[in-house]
Amino acid sequence: DNAIVSAVLKGMMAGVCAVIFDVVITMGGRIIKAKKLLPILIMLGAFVVYYALHINVIYIILFCGTLGALVSMHDKKSGKEHL
Repeated sequence: DNAIVSAVLKGMMAGVCAVIFDVVITMGGRIIKAKKLLPILIMLGAFVVYYALHINVIYIILFCGTLGALVSMHDKKSGKEHL
């Protein structure tokens, strides 16, 4: 209800949004430059699932984290990096 607190929180939201945007651009650019197929498909899939199917972001993060852990374990066992 406090106008000052509300304004500060809105300003913080803008800052957090800018930081997240920068991280996405930086990480996404590296992945695309490396031309790794699996991470690109995961990024595109997460985007489509969120915007087209309106799946909660928490579920997308949990799924992608689990998938990443499984792929990392497979890579470690096989001794090579995924596509």
